[in-house]
Amino acid sequence: MFALLDRDLDPHKCRLRAPEQIALHQRRAERGTGVSFGHRLDAFVLQRLALFGRGLAADAALWLLASLGLRVLGLPGAVRALRSGPPVVAAVAAMALTAWPLGLLFRVSAPEMLPGQRVVNDAAYVVEQGGPLLWIFTVPVLLSLAAAYRPVPVAALCAALALPATAQFVIRKVTEPPDPLPAPMVRAMADLERASRPGDVVMQRPGARYPPAPVVLIGRRVPYERFTPYLTQFAAREDLERRHETVFRFFRTTDATEARAIAQSLGARFVCLYGQDRLRFDASTWPVIHSEPAARCSSLAAP
Repeated sequence: MFALLDRDLDPHKCRLRAPEQIALHQRRAERGTGVSFGHRLDAFVLQRLALFGRGLAADAALWLLASLGLRVLGLPGAVRALRSGPPVVAAVAAMALTAWPLGLLFRVSAPEMLPGQRVVNDAAYVVEQGGPLLWIFTVPVLLSLAAAYRPVPVAALCAALALPATAQFVIRKVTEPPDPLPAPMVRAMADLERASRPGDVVMQRPGARYPPAPVVLIGRRVPYERFTPYLTQFAAREDLERRHETVFRFFRTTDATEARAIAQSLGARFVCLYGQDRLRFDASTWPVIHSEPAARCSSLAAP
């Protein structure tokens, strides 16, 4: 839909007045809320709509029709519910009807990124949440059609309309190469779970290959990780860089006393190493919890 939006704009062809004022209001809002929003609406979409006009609007309408699919039938019912339905039903209708416009026109993301991070637009979740809600108003229409006509043809038509998206999803999942968490990491987490308590902090290298195993498998914490691409939504960039430097020093130091002090400052009680990971200091006196070539875990408790 936004294939044309990557072209360079000729500012003289845009009929928007004072785009600088729009950008100024946007920057003020972002500073006040910590959320980057409105790029797609004011400085991005509106200028391109002014330039490309009817062609872009037609493409947008086609994309919306394909995206909504059978749920188009539920739009009139949702509008009626919004106007005159009970408060709860009207609220559901409002969320269903505004999902697509909000998802397309707004961007909700962290105001700044770390090096290597990708921008994640959380406005997409609004569309995902609005889809099931719109089905609430679509299903009664389908049942009415099935009652007025023969149920089998109506069901066949619904299946045919849903088939392309379903087939695309299934084919993509089937052809996607498996990427399981290595079995040694899973076994190490089983031993670590028995030796630790929920919420304990575990030192591990903040690699981005897999999600942090202590977090996703046994409910423990890690002081820093790079698998999550939107960390700046939860902490300032300076704080994240400082935490990364602290964890980096733990794995680079050759002094066991310094390493223990770093771990204590982070509240860490355990350390796990995977694959070729290694410690540069002597940790031979630390109690071993799990040991195999591809995964090792030790306790930071004093021997």
